[in-house]
Amino acid sequence: MQVVSLEDFCAWLCTHEHEVVGRSGTWFHGPLARWLSDLLGGVYGIDGPYYGRARCRAGRCSLARGWMRVMAVLSWDVRPLCCWRG
Repeated sequence: MQVVSLEDFCAWLCTHEHEVVGRSGTWFHGPLARWLSDLLGGVYGIDGPYYGRARCRAGRCSLARGWMRVMAVLSWDVRPLCCWRG
């Protein structure tokens, strides 16, 4: 199992500095979901305090770390996100 860390997420954002890193207000296309998908392989999404694969059954998703929940809430907006907004 891959460990998810704030430092790795920030490094990922920096490597995508001049790109749109996700569509806010979506479960599978937000910046955090995109990073998890890149890191873990497959399509991952964020839904409230949980994250998991797109075809994850209810109750099988993982509880997101505190910083992930904060990031998900902050990115819940209607505009595309560049890394300077993420």
